[in-house]
Amino acid sequence: MNAASVSVQVLSVSGPGAELLAATAGPAFAREYNDRMAQAQAIAIAIAAHPTQFAGFAYLSTTNPAAAAGELERTVKTTVSGAHC
Repeated sequence: MNAASVSVQVLSVSGPGAELLAATAGPAFAREYNDRMAQAQAIAIAIAAHPTQFAGFAYLSTTNPAAAAGELERTVKTTVSGAHC
């Protein structure tokens, strides 16, 4: 990363998922994904070892804004530093 002048790499999910589910099912899907990301050894170790170089973004269910806000509040207390939608 240093050789390529990359200062921060954000680790997150890519592709469709929770937003394709009903507003009642999407939040559980997003929560499960975020819990798995926090427990994934490679991701958690990378962020913990290099917190100024790696950041994690939470995965949110955009079909349920209230649940998305709650999930963001929950996840920023753990591994992630933000979210994408």
